Amino acid sequence: MRINYRLKYIIISFAVFLAVSMQYAYAGIFGSCNYYECILDKMPGTDNDVVANQIVFQCIQKCKDMGQKNKWRIGLSGKVTAEKCFVKHAKSTRSEQAAIVIRTACYMLYPYE
Repeated sequence: MRINYRLKYIIISFAVFLAVSMQYAYAGIFGSCNYYECILDKMPGTDNDVVANQIVFQCIQKCKDMGQKNKWRIGLSGKVTAEKCFVKHAKSTRSEQAAIVIRTACYMLYPYE
């Protein structure tokens, strides 16, 4: 059964809305787990959109911290930016939805040029 593209993007939009809205409800209450770091840990290499949705919901449940962190790191190849983060984490990802979520996480965590 194929999922209609509109339905897929409605699900993605709902997941993002839910993630952002939970930021205000749970900010600072639960430890140091960050939603966007969870995404970058679990999402790379995802092959299909159903699994990508499940990872989003797992990270929402596990990590109540939805805040931006804007990390300023300097790696071996220079300053780590959102663009470099996206290429590093999404290049082996076949799921379009997973790539979109990875890009969002990178832009929330790292500065962009």
